[in-house]
Amino acid sequence: MNFRGCLMLLAVVFSSVPWTTAHAQAASEPTASGTPGDAGALKRADRTLAKSVQRTLGKTRGLDTSRVFVRAKNGTVTLAGSVPSGEQIPRVVQVVEGVPGVHAVVNRLAVQSAGQ
Repeated sequence: MNFRGCLMLLAVVFSSVPWTTAHAQAASEPTASGTPGDAGALKRADRTLAKSVQRTLGKTRGLDTSRVFVRAKNGTVTLAGSVPSGEQIPRVVQVVEGVPGVHAVVNRLAVQSAGQ
């Protein structure tokens, strides 16, 4: 068999081998069929949860959360920004943990420095 024949044989063999990539999919990831949920539904749920957290913080007396930013993803709420005093940080986290749909809280809050 000559060189060209070998190349043809290799081309036939490699074209018949299925080339697939395996990917483990978490239960919360959208699937091709849209089950258990599509990406748009997950984003809407995250946005709804973040708004619920912001609304709850805004209604809580004794907290100044005007500089607190809320992000939600799959039930995990991330708090960033600052509060006027260190005593407010654990209170903010406690309030957020009580919001329905919150599974975990990532606290990235800081105390406002003087002059902010």
